[in-house]
Amino acid sequence: MKLSLAALLVGVSLSACAFYVTPEPSTSVRVRPIPTPSQPKIIATEAAEISEFVATRGERSVYDLGETVSFQVRTTAGGYLTLTAYGAGGEASVLAEGVYIQGGVTTTLPTAESGVTYTLAPPRGLQRVTATLSTNPGGSVQDTAETTFYIQ
Repeated sequence: MKLSLAALLVGVSLSACAFYVTPEPSTSVRVRPIPTPSQPKIIATEAAEISEFVATRGERSVYDLGETVSFQVRTTAGGYLTLTAYGAGGEASVLAEGVYIQGGVTTTLPTAESGVTYTLAPPRGLQRVTATLSTNPGGSVQDTAETTFYIQ
């Protein structure tokens, strides 16, 4: 009985997401990309760091429900990025996982090629998004950064 109640509470808390990840018509969304020659496995000679991570309107910017949001990220070395959103109610959702980004270049996520948009949904309030960088898919975390914005 306690186990089913705990499972129900977890299900209810996970059902209130702050983002909808929506593919464009007639496209598919890859959740965990497989490294290809354009996404090499990286052998780190120095620690990779996130030098910039912000919502495209800036830190603590304001968005309306139904608007889309994207993020700019820049790292010192190439690596694999995971974005996790934390809503005003404390719920968490993974927006992107294992996305390869090139070092030294500002990248906007989601990318146009992904066919994905991040559309804002309730609850209103302060939203936190963290970016976690690793040098290999599923590898140890090299750096983490956070940005915040409001949904009104």
